[in-house]
Amino acid sequence: MSKTKKNHYLSQCISRNFIQTGNKTFWQYDCLKGGAIEPRNISNLFSRKRIWGQNLENTINKYMENHIAPILKHLSERPVERIRIPGPTGFVENQFNGIHIDSEEDCTILSKLWLQVVLLQRSNESQPDSEIEETLTQFFLHMMAI
Repeated sequence: MSKTKKNHYLSQCISRNFIQTGNKTFWQYDCLKGGAIEPRNISNLFSRKRIWGQNLENTINKYMENHIAPILKHLSERPVERIRIPGPTGFVENQFNGIHIDSEEDCTILSKLWLQVVLLQRSNESQPDSEIEETLTQFFLHMMAI
C-alpha cells in the first residue's frame, strides 16, 4: 500500500454522502474566519497531515471504512418515505424522517461509527505516539471483529 500523507479524522466515506453526485466540493462554514463559507475539496475535508502512522491508517481503511462505506452509500441513495400530517393549513411534512435498517449485519457494522470519535480525539494530539497508535490499531481490529 502507498503511504498516506493526509489522515481523515472524519472518514471520507461519511462526507461523500453529503455532496452532490459527481461533485467533490463541500461547503464549509469556518467560525475562525468570521463565519466565512468556503468551498473545500472533499479530499482535504476533516483531515490533517500525518496525524497517525500508516499501520493505523491501513487498519481504519480495511476494517472500518471498507465495511461502512457501501452501507452508507446504499442508505443515502434509498428513498425516504416522507410522512405528511394533516394540519390546519394543509399537509405538513415532518422535519426529520427516517428509514428502518432491515439487516442486522448492517446495524452491527454501522454501530461501529462511534469509532469516529476516537479518530477525532486522536487528531487533537500534537505529538505522534507509536504505543497509543498500536493500541488503537488493536482496538479497531477487535471492535470490528465483534
